[in-house]
Amino acid sequence: VIKDIPEEVFTAYHIEDFAKQFNKKQTTHIVDVATDGLFPLMRDYIDNGVMSEEDYNRLVNWHFNVCERLDHQGVSAHMLYICKKN
Repeated sequence: VIKDIPEEVFTAYHIEDFAKQFNKKQTTHIVDVATDGLFPLMRDYIDNGVMSEEDYNRLVNWHFNVCERLDHQGVSAHMLYICKKN
């Protein structure tokens, strides 16, 4: 169970909550980005040298290609909501 406690340093948001929050302001949405995606799940392979540099570069390229997809944003621990102030 995810508990959203606003007075805490870390809070939980659903992706659609970003739009609701910024729709209250005069902003124009540009893009949502999953900033870490599957990387936390791959940490042991990356940190322990199990993954080659070539495979790591492939993973980074793959992440950059899918980080804006809604289905990948749901697995990311961190999100970046990019908008422009009107």
